[in-house]
Amino acid sequence: HCMHCHGVAGDGRGPTAPWVHPHPRDYRSGFFKFISTDGKLTYRKPRREDLTRVLMKGIDGTSMPTFNILPRKQIDA
Repeated sequence: HCMHCHGVAGDGRGPTAPWVHPHPRDYRSGFFKFISTDGKLTYRKPRREDLTRVLMKGIDGTSMPTFNILPRKQIDA
């Protein structure tokens, strides 16, 4: 489901990306914006819970949808 917008390589250049506003994020650098770890650290790695929260709730004000209708095992994979 992610590759439609974020692309196979995670570069934000999936087949639907040109029509998405704001543009899908490029995850190749490993930077994840919505995390719950300490904000004082220079490099903050997301926790599994951070990723699951975004997938389950989506992101308000963006084109990132919620995937809470998918079976939980597909999200936790």
